[in-house]
Amino acid sequence: MAAAFQSAASGVSIADLKSHPVMVFPVRFSWEALIHANHKDHMIMIDALSGLTEPLCFDLFRYWHCRLGQTPDEGLPALPGQLQSNLMMAGALLINGLTHQSVVLGGAAFSHKITRGLGLVLRQPEWEQMPYGGEVGGIVIHALSLYSQMIQTQSSTAKFIQALSLLEFLAFPKAYQKFTKVKTVISRYITTCPSERKKILDRFEELTGKKDPVTGDEMGLRTRIVHIGGRLEFLVPSGRDREALFLELDGYVRCVIDHMIDHSSLSWDSYEEVKAQM
Repeated sequence: MAAAFQSAASGVSIADLKSHPVMVFPVRFSWEALIHANHKDHMIMIDALSGLTEPLCFDLFRYWHCRLGQTPDEGLPALPGQLQSNLMMAGALLINGLTHQSVVLGGAAFSHKITRGLGLVLRQPEWEQMPYGGEVGGIVIHALSLYSQMIQTQSSTAKFIQALSLLEFLAFPKAYQKFTKVKTVISRYITTCPSERKKILDRFEELTGKKDPVTGDEMGLRTRIVHIGGRLEFLVPSGRDREALFLELDGYVRCVIDHMIDHSSLSWDSYEEVKAQM
């Protein structure tokens, strides 16, 4: 029962949960194993429960309310389970549906806390805006997870690479393709104007693998980061320019994800037919 004393020592109680928004969902686990587990296992349980809420709703909340930028969005919420009164602590209430027994788990379950985010004012979600359960919907859910991880990343360099990787996934979620094919697909979501599409394709070349036509030197941002060891902060030294770059990438990503959400009930083959008309 040492784990129970450690949870009690964390200061997490029912009163704390009453003062926070609470998410309720069913989960299957061994009640006996939980009761006899140690404190470390309880922290693993809190972390696992927190992770379950991400695809259920938190990834979508972050997508709706936050934006990609060189610094974390000020609306970025804390991790599910973290306590506003003490962000080092997390808590969960587990109830046995058969015996009506309950236990409060509490402790330092997470390795980091979000200090910039002011949090979100949430209301009942509009269910029609959430992805449906089709094959495209499953792809969207994973894309939202990647987006959620990206906007929580501190490093601008890592965030830039993640944004381009997300675009690669959105264009070809089932197999890797070179970015020359990726940018062609993504450009169709952004504009239908041929001249504007050409500008988008040229812009993607600048962001990825462009070479100097005279010297042959690598000029593309991603190539200079991944293969030459550059950092975005040095390659794009102006903070204002980096912010504009991230807003640009955010716009590209949202063009695709929003379209996929609208067609999330479709199979991938049916969605490919829709894309062919773009």
